[in-house]
Amino acid sequence: KLPPFVGRSSGLAPFALSMGGTRIEIYNDLGGGQLQLLVALTLHAWAEFDVAMTNGAVAITAGPMRPRLLFNVDESPLARLNETRLQALLSLVVDSMLPTSAVGTRQIQIPSFAGLEVQNLELTADGPGGDYLTIGGNLIKR
Repeated sequence: KLPPFVGRSSGLAPFALSMGGTRIEIYNDLGGGQLQLLVALTLHAWAEFDVAMTNGAVAITAGPMRPRLLFNVDESPLARLNETRLQALLSLVVDSMLPTSAVGTRQIQIPSFAGLEVQNLELTADGPGGDYLTIGGNLIKR
């Protein structure tokens, strides 16, 4: 429902990614193409990260804290669910599914294209509150 938002973090890493309103539906397959809704949830997530430029690549490093997840029950037609217990259970399940490699650094290489190459990349916090990320550099003909 809501687009992802990147802004300044108040935590240990400089930036935070927020995602709100991601709908998750879990169905029971009754066979013959029939599905039965078991539960519909809305996921809200928040994660810290840092961004740096290294060797012509954008390096994204996860913050020191694990992502925070909040689940809300929208529909549960078969049984009444305890939202507090479901929140705890789903947080544990999702956290165990996140690979430890996702916590490390990921690099996105800036490609050369049409005989052009990007050099001298730099990353700056921009805008009135320093809450925009600007990537700048030189476009060089090879």
